[in-house]
Amino acid sequence: MNTVRVAHGPTATLDGVPIGYVHDRAGAETAAVNTVQALTQAGQGRIPMGAVEHAIIARDPGPGLRRSLGIGADRAPERDVVNLVPAAVSVVDFSALAAQVSVWTVAVSRSAISDGDPASVITAWATHTVSLVWESGDWKAKELTSQTGPTPEQTVAPSAQSPLSATPESGYYSFYIN
Repeated sequence: MNTVRVAHGPTATLDGVPIGYVHDRAGAETAAVNTVQALTQAGQGRIPMGAVEHAIIARDPGPGLRRSLGIGADRAPERDVVNLVPAAVSVVDFSALAAQVSVWTVAVSRSAISDGDPASVITAWATHTVSLVWESGDWKAKELTSQTGPTPEQTVAPSAQSPLSATPESGYYSFYIN
């Protein structure tokens, strides 16, 4: 385990996965962002999904999160890389025992469609809603739902259903999991 010093957490990494978040809104925000990024990296075979599951997943994950865990199980590292970057984070619901956090992301990928083709850059916007529980002294992911969009053009006047209808938070920390 490696020690990290950040205001809201994480306080350490366990097998490359950030752990140890403050028991407040900012800690939940950071835990949600890092959960989405850890699942993405494990889904590409960059870190073992078992390490992610052991470090940041609640004892009884919901069906959406179980699907995400299955995607990266025993996956070999892929040649192509997808980097997932948080654009805005908002706390939808918060209590001492649970939090629901919306993470609006852009994914950037550079790859060739087939061998010998020139590389293309692809971007995709998505919203991930992470349900967290306070378990064993840390924020743990209980459920994850994801949907495509909105794109930046669609966020000029966000509707009440938009992930950007709540005021985006500041102060979360994103750790690139490599």
